[in-house]
Amino acid sequence: MIPHSLIRRTLYGITLTTLPIYLLSFYVTVTSASVHGERYIGPVVWVMGIIGQQQCVRECRYRPKLCRGVNYRKEELLCELVSAINETEQKPSYSANITQQCVSCSADEMCVTLSSKKVHCITDNDSPADCTSLHNNNCGLPSGLYRIKLPFLGHVTAFCDMDTYGGRWTVFQNRQDGSEDFYRTWTEYKNGFGNLRSEFWIGNEKLHHLLGQGTYEMRMDMEDFDNQTRYVKYTSFNVGDESSKYRVTISGFSGNVGNCFTNATIAKVINNMKFSTWDQDNDFRSEITSASVHGERYIGPVVRVMGIIGQQQCVRECRHRPKLCRGVNYRKQELLCELVSAINETEPKPGYVRIELDQSANITQECVSCSADEMCVTLSSKKNHCIKDNDSPADCTSLHNNNCGLPSGLYRIKLSFLGHVTAFCDMDTDGGGWTMFQKRQDGSEDFYRTWTEYKNGFGKLRSEFWLGNEKLHHLLSQGTYEMRMDMEDFDNQTRYVKYTSFNVGDESSKYTVTLTGFSGNVGDCFTNATIAKVINNMNFSTWDQDNDLLTRNCAAKSTSGWWHSSCNCANPNGLYLVGETTLNNQGVTYHPWRSRYYSLKSTRLMVRRVA
Repeated sequence: MIPHSLIRRTLYGITLTTLPIYLLSFYVTVTSASVHGERYIGPVVWVMGIIGQQQCVRECRYRPKLCRGVNYRKEELLCELVSAINETEQKPSYSANITQQCVSCSADEMCVTLSSKKVHCITDNDSPADCTSLHNNNCGLPSGLYRIKLPFLGHVTAFCDMDTYGGRWTVFQNRQDGSEDFYRTWTEYKNGFGNLRSEFWIGNEKLHHLLGQGTYEMRMDMEDFDNQTRYVKYTSFNVGDESSKYRVTISGFSGNVGNCFTNATIAKVINNMKFSTWDQDNDFRSEITSASVHGERYIGPVVRVMGIIGQQQCVRECRHRPKLCRGVNYRKQELLCELVSAINETEPKPGYVRIELDQSANITQECVSCSADEMCVTLSSKKNHCIKDNDSPADCTSLHNNNCGLPSGLYRIKLSFLGHVTAFCDMDTDGGGWTMFQKRQDGSEDFYRTWTEYKNGFGKLRSEFWLGNEKLHHLLSQGTYEMRMDMEDFDNQTRYVKYTSFNVGDESSKYTVTLTGFSGNVGDCFTNATIAKVINNMNFSTWDQDNDLLTRNCAAKSTSGWWHSSCNCANPNGLYLVGETTLNNQGVTYHPWRSRYYSLKSTRLMVRRVA
């Protein structure tokens, strides 16, 4: 929709509309040389009717600090003084008219020569209060920029719609092409922002003083991308001062579409509401307990990601899930919404805003029975209902493909049989979309674990961890996956290996691994048939369940759970020994690179769905 908002004094008021700027062929532009068929866009700072062309020029010369040129329409004897002429071809200025005596005159004074032959500054009081006054006193004015005078604020420039529904409208908002950012602070909405010939908000302070001059009606015009139009109109519209938080009062609906602003059957009417911005919350909701913080992001876990969604809808999606969601991360540039279940940790992230919500107020009696996998929503019956929340990603590949630009971090995915689990998604390496199932980086986690621990998983997903063989099996059962292992040594050198196909069986198969399709920048340790210790088609082994090819327990010898054969040529889950060591193949090793006596600084194993 393309909305515009306008007001017109009584009984004419304010309206929202998409407004064109006109060049009217019957105008004459008067400077040194008249140009017929053109008009300066302005702003128009003064309008005078029933006046000759030469007198129109003199009126401009009386105001040398304010007036740069004139538009004259002979048919109506209509004179417009303009303060800018940059929208047409450059014309000679009137600077030669600024005599020494005129230097002290302000832009609100005329510089005239009286009978004494001396130049005097005379107060220029006859300014219109709004576009309604301009229209009523000067028949046939086109839509465009005009100077009006507001109490306390003085002269301001406004866009006047002189065409829609009889004209006379002072436009206070215009949207038409997305060129202006409307996600602004309280101060910006107070003072106004944007380009009056394109998209803008006139400013709450101006709007308040404008409406304080009389009784105004308001009109909002809208257009969708199928070029269909709708409008709503209200016979009374007012906005309070800043101490009232610019409280709006509105009544007297008419239009050709439903009433959204004063309909008592809708819980979201704006009548008697205060103005709110992201940095000053004045609405009825109490969920936002702390001000939005820009440039930061909750680490999560992220339990739901939604794209092409506004910030308020993002917050509402969190409110629908009171047992699951504690806050949101929102990135405006991509209209990207992340719902998070934990808000205790944050990270700096340009382009993001994070918002904490207190969900205690949302857990009504009806919502108590809703599970964490259900939304609690209010239907038309006004009762709360639990609705199944089915649209969960199956892996990090789905998340990445459906939501451009997601950062690496913790996300909730849904696995067959197991339901929702939290996983670490690498959204950066090799195109992103990787679900990580192992990470070593600092030795903070013990990887010499039992069969059950490797089955269920252990560690911290933001640090060192093993996702769990059961999760890994169900994850890989959802399609065809590739696998990548990244390694780094203590000289900060890196290597990787990659396999086009990777699968892990269920527990009855002892989590047998199959992998093929090697590539990388270091030798193949896992499928190279010339090496007797390949892991392809091997069962998983731990110190308390020996499934390798030797009579001795390779898991115990290598102090790790792994797909040991006889025993291995890589030991990613070994002891964290920090570089060179005298222990044979007990560290975090990869033999084709740094040998069995060198323990690596970091390893990461991850999978990505390819079909």
